[in-house]
Amino acid sequence: MRSVKKSYQRIPDSLRSTGCHQSLVNVCNGGTPDKDSISSDFYRSADVINKLSRIYLNKCAYCETVDPDFEVEHYRPKKQVAVVDRNEQEHLGYYWLSYEWSNLIPACHDCNKTGVKGNRFPIRGNRVNSPSLNNGVVDHNANHFLSAQLWDEIPLLIHPEEPSFDPNYYFKFNNKGEMVARPRPGTLNFQRANTTIEIVALNREKLKIIQRKKAIQDIAYQLKGILLEFVHSFESDHDRAYKRLKKQYFNILNQIKKKASPSNEFSFFWDYLLKHMDVVFQVAMKPKYRKVFIVLTNEFKRL
Repeated sequence: MRSVKKSYQRIPDSLRSTGCHQSLVNVCNGGTPDKDSISSDFYRSADVINKLSRIYLNKCAYCETVDPDFEVEHYRPKKQVAVVDRNEQEHLGYYWLSYEWSNLIPACHDCNKTGVKGNRFPIRGNRVNSPSLNNGVVDHNANHFLSAQLWDEIPLLIHPEEPSFDPNYYFKFNNKGEMVARPRPGTLNFQRANTTIEIVALNREKLKIIQRKKAIQDIAYQLKGILLEFVHSFESDHDRAYKRLKKQYFNILNQIKKKASPSNEFSFFWDYLLKHMDVVFQVAMKPKYRKVFIVLTNEFKRL
C-alpha cells in the first residue's frame, strides 16, 4: 500500500455526464433507494478505468499487485455494508456514492472479493445512513470521502488517498514477511493499521510467504554468499576483501532500490527493506557480522 495523489477537479467525463447525474437521481429515488438502478456503465467506463490506471500505476490500491484488469472498487460499499457488530443496524450501503470519484479505487480480485474487503467497511464513529441534500438534491461536496460528514465516521480502513497517509508510519514488516501495525498499541492509528491489514488480507499466503518471505530469504542467501567470501579472503588482503564486499553489497542494494520505484509491484515493501535492512540481517547472519553491513548501508543511504 502506498500514498496516492488524485485530482478531484479532473473528474472523468463519464462521472460528470448528464446521464450519470440522472442515474444518481434514479438511484436515490426521492429517499427510497433503488439500488438496482446503479449502473456500472458509469463507474466502470473507459475513462474512469484509464484514469485510475494512470494514477495507481496499474496496481491494486491495497496490496500493490500489478493488475491491468483491476476491479473498480467502491471504498465505501455501494449496495450493502456487512454487519460485523451485533449492535449495529443493517445498512443499505452508500448508494449515493456509487459514482463519487473519491470513492472509486482500483483493487485486485484477491483484495476485493467476498470474505476479504467485499462489503465490509468498519468504522469507529457513527454510520452515515443517507446522503446530505441541498434543496432536495444530493450535495456532492458532502460526498467526498474527506467531507466532515463522512470523515466523522472514523473509517478503520485506510484510504490510500488520505492527504497525510504515509505507509511507513502505519506499517512495518518482520523477517517472516508479515506486515505488522506500527503505531503504538491501543491508539486509533494502530486500530486502523490492524484493521486495514485484516480487511484486505495483506498477510494472505500469496503476499506473506510467496512474495515477501521468499524475497527476504533470497536477499539473505545473497548476503550469506558475499559474507562467506569476505571472511575467507579477509586475512590475506583486508582492503581488497572489503572493497569487493562493498561493491557486491551495493549492487544488491541498487537492485532493491530499483524495485522500490513507485511504478513497480510491491514498491512499499521494497522501500521498507531498503530503509530497514536489519530485517534481512536477522535471517542472513549472526549479530557479530551485522556491524560491517550496517556501516555500508548507512554509507549507501548517503550517496
